[in-house]
Amino acid sequence: MAKQKRKKEKLILVADCETNPFEYGATIAPFVWGLYGDGLYETFDTTAAFIDYIADIDCICYAHNGGKFDWHFILDYIEDGTPLLIINGRLSRFKIGMCEFRDSWNILPVALSKMEKESVDYEIFRPIIRDKPENRKIILDYLYSDCVNLYRFVMAFIDRHGLCITQASAAMKLWAKIAPDKVPQDTGYIFDTFSPYYYGGRCECFESGIIAGDLVMVDINSAYPFAMLSEHPISCSFSDATGGDVIGSDFLTVTGAARGCFPVRKESGGLFFPADNEARDYKITGWEYIAAREAGFAFEIKEHWRFDTLTDFKEYILPLYTERKEAKAHGDKARDLLAKLAMNSLYGKFGSNPENYECFRARDNVADIDGERWHFAGYLGDMALESSPLSDSAKRFYNVATAASITGFVRAMLWRAIRSSAGVVYCDTDSVVCRAYGDGVAIGGELGEWSKDYDLDGGGVGGKKLYAFKIAGKSGEKDEHYKKASKGARLSAKEILSVCGGLVTTYKPFAPTFSVRKPPVYTDRIIKMTK
Repeated sequence: MAKQKRKKEKLILVADCETNPFEYGATIAPFVWGLYGDGLYETFDTTAAFIDYIADIDCICYAHNGGKFDWHFILDYIEDGTPLLIINGRLSRFKIGMCEFRDSWNILPVALSKMEKESVDYEIFRPIIRDKPENRKIILDYLYSDCVNLYRFVMAFIDRHGLCITQASAAMKLWAKIAPDKVPQDTGYIFDTFSPYYYGGRCECFESGIIAGDLVMVDINSAYPFAMLSEHPISCSFSDATGGDVIGSDFLTVTGAARGCFPVRKESGGLFFPADNEARDYKITGWEYIAAREAGFAFEIKEHWRFDTLTDFKEYILPLYTERKEAKAHGDKARDLLAKLAMNSLYGKFGSNPENYECFRARDNVADIDGERWHFAGYLGDMALESSPLSDSAKRFYNVATAASITGFVRAMLWRAIRSSAGVVYCDTDSVVCRAYGDGVAIGGELGEWSKDYDLDGGGVGGKKLYAFKIAGKSGEKDEHYKKASKGARLSAKEILSVCGGLVTTYKPFAPTFSVRKPPVYTDRIIKMTK
């Protein structure tokens, strides 16, 4: 098929590559590329042929997880001095020739299998058998289906949000269109003052090891979107409210024994929730203070701040929630996913810190780096990577107090559920595993109500993000019979339970880690009980 001519509107394409099967220690390299979009579909047996073709097309080309996989196979074709956008270690945007390469994970941050993906036996991808005609056809059909499915979701995003780089920026753009006032811009003062009140979700092990008996797992339906229906700070002006009543969107520094209701940052990172009777200083939201006061706890208020202007996000959240329900009813996966992502990604944008962002460029040689403004930041394939801080004019703060208030609301909601439930084993952000839930858990199907996800027949907890619970009524030991998690390692339920029983295991990843700063590497991990 002839190459596409330049169009008035930007041409959007998607690409994918197939490699030999992942297994520990293997060298991973593409043996076929697919390119799809706007009536075009081509396959290429070499990376050189793929780049030779696409570099002459004025387009934007997406690959899913490309910034941490596919695009690492084309690094040798990036020219000296090419600007690079790197987000959270992900190669997110750069150009080769006329083509701009992007990672669709930034706009659709879920696995392709959560969108639309066919299954295949990866054993036929092995070099000794993949060129058999019957296997070659299966592989090419699979590659085509991945390209078509990704293109459909990417175009659904672009049709809705335009060419935004990230889902979070798209959500902020959408909110700005319906916000009653212009979205305020912070100079950095609000961030410096109120970021100490901004924490993540509560993840905590209350019991560890092998756990016997009946359990239940419940979670909040759309916890953060529900929190956004209440009023939160929106202005960049605040005042001292010491001596007055406390409302949820206030910020307080208090002293007292929290007995498990308030967070503290560990020096090593992460949060813990002291459950002893020791008095400490805590920086918290009004939502958390009110929940603790309901429990009969008393604290000395040392600082009390209130923002001058509050807002709720009902005009943003409720239409999206209605859209999700309609999309689900009609089996429209793309519309459902886009509404869900928009609902859940806005609050975090308010808390983003542009001080963490940098500009990057690729250089042929380390010696070419200008040491006054640009600094060596690692290697990008065979090229050097140089970085420079954002200029002050490019830094864009929103209002971290908005994000802090929303996350505080959810922690307070989770705390009420923990307090009212019996035999709590584990919690994570918006879910609780316990022996019996209490009146702090209102079961229902609506926004902010709790859903009963699973009845469980015991299991094991090895630490945060490391557990396996047997789903009640399931016989056998298949992984799908368990609700499990093993962050940073793909462990079977049997392996997780062995760790929960006290054994130590070494996890050997089946795929290397691709990094913008160093070559692909297989990194073994020692997995053991941490609680």
